[in-house]
Amino acid sequence: MDTYILALETSSSWCSVALLSQVNGQTHCIARTHEGAAEHTRKLLPMADALLRTASVDHQALSAVAFGQGPGAFTGLRVACGLAQGMALGLGIPVIPVASLQVLAAQAADGRDQADASYPAVHVVVQDARMGEAYVAAYRVPEQ
Repeated sequence: MDTYILALETSSSWCSVALLSQVNGQTHCIARTHEGAAEHTRKLLPMADALLRTASVDHQALSAVAFGQGPGAFTGLRVACGLAQGMALGLGIPVIPVASLQVLAAQAADGRDQADASYPAVHVVVQDARMGEAYVAAYRVPEQ
């Protein structure tokens, strides 16, 4: 069975859409980004539609819609969450919330040799929250 997951991310000034697909055992990911915090509302849906057209994937073929649940800019988070919920409801598919800081920790861990004694057991992620504040999270690296 083919799987297509559309992902939406608007928690920062960057607006991003990605399509993760698994077809005939092959996994692919394509993405589009746009910088402009005040433009998420106007740009996100057209970007998602263009990405699906580029991949020749119909909305009805989607298996799920994922969105970046933050932390991040409140208005941006609402844009991605609202679009994800609306699409999922209309298509009868699940919504997958994704913790943005956890993704950053996973990216740091990806491809590193965990057998190396210097490999950290915990990844700490710090992201600028503006106004002199920060978003901070710590994730334990699972043993293999």
